[in-house]
Amino acid sequence: MGYRNALLFRWSRRDRLTVVVVAVTAAFLIGTVLLLFTAVTYSETFAEPLANSGTVTYHDAGNGPPQTGTDVTVLPTATATVNETDVRLVGIPPDTPRVLIEGSAQWQEGRLPTIPDGVDGRGPVSQQRTRTVSGSNSTVSLTVVPQERGTTFLSNQWYATNASTAQEVGVTGYFVVDHSPSGTGLGSLPTEGAPLVSALLYVLGGLEQVLWALGIAAAAGGLLVLIVVYNVTRMSVRDRLDAIRVIRSTGASGWRVGLLFTLRAGLLVTTGVVLGYAVGLISVSYTHL
Repeated sequence: MGYRNALLFRWSRRDRLTVVVVAVTAAFLIGTVLLLFTAVTYSETFAEPLANSGTVTYHDAGNGPPQTGTDVTVLPTATATVNETDVRLVGIPPDTPRVLIEGSAQWQEGRLPTIPDGVDGRGPVSQQRTRTVSGSNSTVSLTVVPQERGTTFLSNQWYATNASTAQEVGVTGYFVVDHSPSGTGLGSLPTEGAPLVSALLYVLGGLEQVLWALGIAAAAGGLLVLIVVYNVTRMSVRDRLDAIRVIRSTGASGWRVGLLFTLRAGLLVTTGVVLGYAVGLISVSYTHL
């Protein structure tokens, strides 16, 4: 019984250092797992309202008009000048819905600007003004009013007008709005075009890469624990070769000696994991206070 207790519980400085290394690694792994679980849960919660986000792509007029369909809205656009300043003019077809469900979230409704009766469009003005717009086809005089608040799809520095006016000025391209859903959850990033509800989706896409990196780091931490414990056990066996010979000479079998060193390694790992679990749990809980 004496040599058993000595092999199992008499730890050297190297053994205690091993426990510290295992504890630190275990704390990191526990913290990483908890953060991964929390991040995935919250990201899926945030991504759920964005599951039906449509996309928008730019189509150059030199390639001809884009194909239309029931799930596609085409907004003609023209590059023009106003007071010798380059501006963008976007035409809104009369049959285009002003509220795009695929571009709306629970906290904000996605809208296209409406053109009031008696004016030609909306633009970056503080009150009703008349602007001379020169395009590739012709120069027209437009009566514009200020942009609507809450219109998120078009820049406030752009001019929104009727599609016929954009055609008259000279169409240089088209914004093609695809109403079909781009995906769900972290898979919501489209392969083509930009999502109508875009900023948070790209944040979630970046979060997916962070989670992948954390997973690799956790696997590397587990491998580090195995390497450290293996090397320490190997050195412990080498340092106790004389003691092992004495134990064998007293009649102890080889498998029993091997079992004692296996139990010793397991005891070191268990002690380190328990300490690391406590430290990791406390650390994560403290950061959420």
